[in-house]
Amino acid sequence: MLEFSKNLSLWVRIGFVGLSALLAVSVFAPFSYSYLSLVAWVPLLVALTGTSVKVATRLGFLHGVCLFGGTMGWLANVFQTMSWAVYPLVLVLAFFSAIFGLGYGIAQTCWKGGWRLAVFGALWWGAVEFIRSELFLLKFSWMTPGLGFEPQFLTSVVGVYGMSVLIILFGMLIICLRKPWFGGAGLVVLLLVSFIPRSVPSEPSLRVLALQAEFATIHRYKELVASCEEDIDVILFPEYAIEVDLERSDRMRQKLMDLAKERDALVIVGARTDLDMGEHYNSAVVLDKNGILGTHHKNHPVHFFNDGKKGEVAEPVMTSLGSIGSPICFDNDYEGVVRRMADAGAEMFLVPSLDAKHWGERQHYMHSELFRHRAAESGRWFLVAAGSGVTQLIDPTGVRVDSLPIMEEGALYARVSRVSGATIYTRIGWVLPWGWIGLSLLALVYCLYQLLKKK
Repeated sequence: MLEFSKNLSLWVRIGFVGLSALLAVSVFAPFSYSYLSLVAWVPLLVALTGTSVKVATRLGFLHGVCLFGGTMGWLANVFQTMSWAVYPLVLVLAFFSAIFGLGYGIAQTCWKGGWRLAVFGALWWGAVEFIRSELFLLKFSWMTPGLGFEPQFLTSVVGVYGMSVLIILFGMLIICLRKPWFGGAGLVVLLLVSFIPRSVPSEPSLRVLALQAEFATIHRYKELVASCEEDIDVILFPEYAIEVDLERSDRMRQKLMDLAKERDALVIVGARTDLDMGEHYNSAVVLDKNGILGTHHKNHPVHFFNDGKKGEVAEPVMTSLGSIGSPICFDNDYEGVVRRMADAGAEMFLVPSLDAKHWGERQHYMHSELFRHRAAESGRWFLVAAGSGVTQLIDPTGVRVDSLPIMEEGALYARVSRVSGATIYTRIGWVLPWGWIGLSLLALVYCLYQLLKKK
């Protein structure tokens, strides 16, 4: 495969880039052929191998334009009158694909193939993906190999970013080694592991009702609760379900306390916490019949929207039913909030979310996958109450157990359980991306030094 890649013409390379982008687009909603994630990026790696730094950079950029352009059309619905903003955002994200091509091209000046180039390619991919997803100003963690693939046992060890690195590593080994069977065998192992059934840590026992309605009245939310005749332990509202400060609004707080008393349940509600100078926090408030037990402020407000001031603390709320984490919507697009809550003792995650109706079905389905990976990383039950998106129950292995139809008002009655202990990822696995960044940058410095020596 290495010799094949070295002898490709530019137009054939462009064809491989297009094929890779087409396969990658098919991985995500509305197509959702998740197992294609194992091979979707291999044609891109073929196209980049055996070419110059300049060509590799440009091919990487082209792949990014095709991939993000083919998956992010729903952003036009989000921005509405500013739908043109989709184009510069696609170019910004494609820039990171170009950065991968640039680094990979530089590495090829040192290593023409073999395991060193393969390992570098995987680590460099992981570094660029992590920087784009977690460290860059416009953090965007969607459309990656790890996110496209099904959550599995290894997700609880290396996380979604680690899954990307493994997929790219085995793809690189197919190309860079003279005997490609090793890399192919690695991809087959990843596929087979995803089919191994995993036992859920404990039998679900807590009864939770998740409400799905976008910016409804408190009367409407109470109607949805009343439609459930079962006993309820927790009532979970969507994000911004109550657009007032419950600390300051005695009337609304009392209504929720009365609901908690009537159903003998906790209430978790998306609300806001008002600050000085017209600012606010986007908040998840936990109440019982006696008042507020605790509040989480959204750590990751949505870019370009008036979504509140950035919260700095990610801790669970201790209740009579256990320690509950309530990261809000966009908090779950990133690994840190859920991980820190799990590390602080969160035994389950009950999540208020939004996904506005006008954002469209494709956005809803794409976003719903991130919660599955957070559940698998942390080894916890997740119940998500979305305004019009995917209200869903996810078990600690990342399997979606139940969900409501999107775009419709309703209530999902579900059972979750308390899970203690920490996954390997929660304890130490999250450190891996920092190692990828350090090692790949050191390798690039070495390659640049060797390149300068030749000159």
